[in-house]
Amino acid sequence: MAVCSLDLPTFVADLKTIINEPEKICLFDEIRPLVPLNQQIAYDSLCPIIPSATKKLIHLENPENGSLGFSLRGGAEHGTGVYVTSISPTSDAYRKDLRVGDEVVSVNGFYIIQAIHEEIIELINDFQEIELQIRRIGMIPFRIKASDVVRWEYVPKENI
Repeated sequence: MAVCSLDLPTFVADLKTIINEPEKICLFDEIRPLVPLNQQIAYDSLCPIIPSATKKLIHLENPENGSLGFSLRGGAEHGTGVYVTSISPTSDAYRKDLRVGDEVVSVNGFYIIQAIHEEIIELINDFQEIELQIRRIGMIPFRIKASDVVRWEYVPKENI
C-alpha cells in the first residue's frame, strides 16, 4: 500500500489564505485529522498557534524615558480590538511575556473594547504602574487605506 504524499508547506500556506481571521483559526484543528497520521507532527509545526481563550495579566512600570518598548494597532475607530504589533526584545514587556499578536483586552481594569486608539494610549500613559490584560491571538489586523476592509496577518511562531 502506497502512502499518500502531501506537500504540507503548500497546503498550510493555502489554508492560511482561507483561514484568515482570528475566529477561524480553530479550523486548523478541525482539519488535522484529515492529514495523514505520519505527517501530523509536521502539520502542527507549520500551523499557526490557536488563540488562547485564557486571559493573562502583565504588570509593567512606565519608564522615565516614556517608551514601554512595544507598539499597538487598532481601536474602536478601526473596528478591531487593540493588538501588539511590535515589541523590543530588550523591553520589560517582552521579559514579562507580552508578544506580537497579543490582543490587549483591558488597561488597569478598564475594558477598552469601545475605546479609540488615542484614548488607549492616553490611558496607558496616565499611569506609572500598568496592568494589561491580554489574550494571545497570533494575528494582527492591517489595512492600507481607512476605507479598506480590515485584513489579518499571521505572526510568525518565532515572534510569539
